[in-house]
Amino acid sequence: MALDHARLQPWGSFHALNVACYFLQFPDRSSRASLEREWALLQCFLREGLQGVHSLTEAAVRANNHRQPPAAPLGEALVNEVLPVGPPVDPDFGILDVAVDGTFPSPGYSERMLRWAKSLDRAWRSSASGK
Repeated sequence: MALDHARLQPWGSFHALNVACYFLQFPDRSSRASLEREWALLQCFLREGLQGVHSLTEAAVRANNHRQPPAAPLGEALVNEVLPVGPPVDPDFGILDVAVDGTFPSPGYSERMLRWAKSLDRAWRSSASGK
């Protein structure tokens, strides 16, 4: 997370996705309402890539700013992203795999984040289908 918060690249660009994936991998550390937002962000990433995630998070920040006029609700982007019942089956690729040796090396980081996101999507969908 320190690399994320420092906005160093490539880690900084993935901060919101990293948080979403972490809580989706360890759902007992979050509320159902929070997990639903994390799921929507994960689906946005799988559909639109990082640019979609950045647009979604920027809209959320604007919506949370009392100094700005009210923004359009985020519901449009999130309405079709219903979190499966869960809990998820164990993902076949997780945070330890993203970390590699604990240092979260830069080479291949983007690919590991994509693999983690896809693994969590499968894990949650498998739990919903009973597989």
